[in-house]
Amino acid sequence: MVARVRAALAGQGAGRGEGTWLGIGNISSASYSLGDYPRAIAYYEQALTVRRAIGDVQGEAIDCWNLGLLYERQGDLRRAVALMQVAGDFYTQINHAQYAEMCSNGLARVRAALAGGSPLTP
Repeated sequence: MVARVRAALAGQGAGRGEGTWLGIGNISSASYSLGDYPRAIAYYEQALTVRRAIGDVQGEAIDCWNLGLLYERQGDLRRAVALMQVAGDFYTQINHAQYAEMCSNGLARVRAALAGGSPLTP
């Protein structure tokens, strides 16, 4: 799988010989999967800008959550909390209990780390 992701990021046909187009969000996810957090952050931030410009609130929540996880991994916990809160607010507003709970748990984990507690691995 890693080889296919690397090929896709390089614009190769992922084994089928044709050019591959991945959306910004997919490149972000692939970069995250490969552990290239700075690249993933850069692409997620681009995607977030586009989603906000077109009014895609659900997409904004998804990108904010993913960015929050990335910033948490990078140790930028304050930024992680701010982004995760956007996602949590959205899912609470639309009454999506499963995702609202996921966000609540993630926020609790990051806030505990900010307060000097022991963070759990996301």
